[in-house]
Amino acid sequence: AIEERKRPASAEAGDAASPSPASTGPRAPSGAPPTWMLQRAQAQAKAQPHAQQVQQAQVQAASAEPAHKRSRTEFALHPAVAAVQEIESQLRRQGGVGKVWIDNWPERFGKLGTCRAFLESRSERFVIIPGTGKSYTVALKASL
Repeated sequence: AIEERKRPASAEAGDAASPSPASTGPRAPSGAPPTWMLQRAQAQAKAQPHAQQVQQAQVQAASAEPAHKRSRTEFALHPAVAAVQEIESQLRRQGGVGKVWIDNWPERFGKLGTCRAFLESRSERFVIIPGTGKSYTVALKASL
């Protein structure tokens, strides 16, 4: 039940400054939000579950195989994110502290630098514990 409001006399005389009812769309009852706001809210409500489904599908696809067995093209967009995920996965399996080995690091993530340099650049996530010589152990900062 949309009621049409009466236009002032100046608008009926063809005042170009006043919008016509056709250009403003249907009017909502007094105190209710405009129709376009309701339509936008409905569209957003429909789109949100779709976005969540897409995100869940991406997570499932990414966790289907171990990271070291996936193709290089999967890491083309975000190699740093893929490297962090693989390192964190290895460390979690070792209780949060341990050695990290990434197969084919130079080919897969070489543009990020060496594995150690990459870990050192992510000091907000990882702690390097020096060993003898060039050896080192890595810990998740959250587990310390």
